[in-house]
Amino acid sequence: MADKKKGDRVVLKTPVFRVSFPQLFEPKAYGGSPAKCSVVAVWSKKLEGADLDRMKAMLRLAEKTAIEKFGEETFRKLRKLGKFKWPFRDGEEKDMEGFGPDVVFATLSTKGLPGVIGRHRERLSEEDVYAGCHAWATVTCYSFDNEGKGVAFGLNNLQKVGEGAKFSQRTDAEEDFDEATDDVWVDDYVDPMDGGEPEGLEGLV
Repeated sequence: MADKKKGDRVVLKTPVFRVSFPQLFEPKAYGGSPAKCSVVAVWSKKLEGADLDRMKAMLRLAEKTAIEKFGEETFRKLRKLGKFKWPFRDGEEKDMEGFGPDVVFATLSTKGLPGVIGRHRERLSEEDVYAGCHAWATVTCYSFDNEGKGVAFGLNNLQKVGEGAKFSQRTDAEEDFDEATDDVWVDDYVDPMDGGEPEGLEGLV
């Protein structure tokens, strides 16, 4: 599908990204904001070919949207002062799997339900789209001026294009209970300590 216009809206296709925090099948509210469906798109900083062209188009559309809403002088000034909410953020802002200094990310969201399909355009379920798989999406760009000035990307539809290692903050059971823990027994902790009973015990027994 080529990038196109729908009415006054420009619809772009994103570069392929790693999916993170998928909330695509049921709107959810955060921090008092209206309920939305969303996904965090995580891109490498070393895009090439068509993906690089798609990223450039997203950047140009974000800038164009900002200038049309706030004026070029205001936009440039706020950006320079770090007071403009830009949709792309550095991966170093998040200390979790899938993020880091080599990636950028953006939240794509919609108040409705996006279409979610697979490689053969089959409809997918929530279990199919997990943090770590590969996808791309069609998006629009919009401005806002409520709790600060900025622009963001609205999510239209998403297509999963490949599997990937799942992002997870959980450890494997084998890591939690390896051989090194065999000599750590409960008796090592229940014996009286120098300071007496452990704090908070009175509320448990």
